[in-house]
Amino acid sequence: MKLEQVEWEPSKPPKIKHPNTLARERVLQYLYMYELNNDAEPFTSFLHRQPIASASFALKLYETVITNKSEFDATITKLADNWAISRIAVVEKNILRLAMAELKAFPTPFSVVINEAVELAKFFANNDASKFINGVLDQLKPSGPPIPPELPFAH
Repeated sequence: MKLEQVEWEPSKPPKIKHPNTLARERVLQYLYMYELNNDAEPFTSFLHRQPIASASFALKLYETVITNKSEFDATITKLADNWAISRIAVVEKNILRLAMAELKAFPTPFSVVINEAVELAKFFANNDASKFINGVLDQLKPSGPPIPPELPFAH
């Protein structure tokens, strides 16, 4: 996996982002653009203009958001007390959809998904948004201890 260096300043060492983090950012940027302009270019064209190492991850994440958007919006409305989906800012709404899509389509640990969503909110929105995102997603946390993967020799 290729790691990209970003946000370099001479006084600080460069930060390195995981390819999946960059993929989440690209998907969020596209979802935002698409929600504001339904005539936006296709997602695959957007990815070709801004290539990333985790393009297949990004594509599956995007497709999961689009396929399950109504379900995710209903869940957001249910979990966000006194917030109609229409009142939630476009960035925050799409960060929530993105996190729910990842939980649905990938075996990413819940703690990683929620951390990535909070970091996206801090970068693309603000600290209040990150608290809102954390509060909504925390309600999706599975109860009980994590279920370990079944070992092939356990039977």
